[in-house]
Amino acid sequence: MRLSSVLFAILFGGGLSGAAQGLEAPADGRLTLDEAKRYAIANNYELAALKKAVEETDAAKGKEAAAFYPSLGVAGGLDTQLTRSGSTTIPLAYVYAEWNIFNGFRDINKLNAADREAATARVQLEKAKFRVGLEVESAFHAYLFHRGSLAVQSEALKLNAEHRKMARRRKNSGLATEADVMEFDIARSLLESEMVSLTQKLDAARIELKRLLGREVGRELEPVGSLQHQHVEGDLMSYLDRIQAESERVQVKKLAVEKAEYERKATNSAWLPEIALQAHAGYETLHERTTNSPDVSAMIVGKFDIFSGFGDVSERRQKTARLMKEEALLKQAILDAITGTEKAYRELKAIQERVDLEEANEDRTKGFYKTTVSEYNRGVKNSSDVRNAAEMYANAIFREQRYKYDFLVAKLNLERIIGYPVKTVLIEAHEHAH
Repeated sequence: MRLSSVLFAILFGGGLSGAAQGLEAPADGRLTLDEAKRYAIANNYELAALKKAVEETDAAKGKEAAAFYPSLGVAGGLDTQLTRSGSTTIPLAYVYAEWNIFNGFRDINKLNAADREAATARVQLEKAKFRVGLEVESAFHAYLFHRGSLAVQSEALKLNAEHRKMARRRKNSGLATEADVMEFDIARSLLESEMVSLTQKLDAARIELKRLLGREVGRELEPVGSLQHQHVEGDLMSYLDRIQAESERVQVKKLAVEKAEYERKATNSAWLPEIALQAHAGYETLHERTTNSPDVSAMIVGKFDIFSGFGDVSERRQKTARLMKEEALLKQAILDAITGTEKAYRELKAIQERVDLEEANEDRTKGFYKTTVSEYNRGVKNSSDVRNAAEMYANAIFREQRYKYDFLVAKLNLERIIGYPVKTVLIEAHEHAH
């Protein structure tokens, strides 16, 4: 198997995604990217906690909505009154109801604030699912990269062994020296040393992927696919236009501003009267009872606080300051998202160009390597020329794989900032090679 055949397997291997059949990991450990994402999302503890946070904020919203309903209750006991002539004790039992008719719009504003808190929890849950998917994709790509690098290094070792045999034959024919053979022995030692490092990196990538999957999936975990040559679709403006609607940080800060605004509005109720409807029915206390029969009473009560020690003024100042703080943080979040998107997009486009160039370099170094080996067999080139040409060829493949991986890393970085997937198109192998 030649180095070029390894390159073919790396470049033209299966795609990264496939249709998952369920959340259970296959017995052989083979997982597509889509399967790994779904498996990780289903078993992630942070997501489980965020789901409970959604339930918590929904319950808090329901608690605020209770203010729009009347409160009903029953009361009972004994009423004892002492006089000069003695004491009188009678049982009392009555039903009471109270319904707040108007309280300066405090309840509706508190309900709206709770609604924004619940909406924030939902945004955080959905974006956390997206981030978990990005983490899985990052670990998945890292595994494919290190596995491909290890395969190329392994093939480089095989080629070096063939070069050593060629040098040994030439030495036996008196056309080379022992130093020529030793040169390939040194190259083998260096390649084997690098193999140890690449193997360790591959194991680390497998462990990280298993951690993200959330459960033990077996020692034979084997991601399916290979790194692909991709180009990003859409111009910079198309991504900037969706920042305010898709960026998690911007969305959360927008909701924080809305919540702070409703909380500030709720303080207006301190300057408005409260009106409530109260009703009682049953046997009440002696001083409220008019007959020995059950009494029924209803009244509308209005209340207006004239002075509260300036507490209401201080609370309004507090809520106003909080609103202004959240508005400033929102502006900063938008600015950071815009500049971060532009930087990440330009980096992605630059790496994309490097992949195109490195693909062309691989073709050139491949031709140079073949020519050098041919000339070595004719006695025109020496062993150092062959070793250097093989190393140049292998490095070109490594660089191409490295920039494909870097492209995917940069794509994930852009997706973390904008909060949604970046559209890419697969490029046919060597479409840009010249």
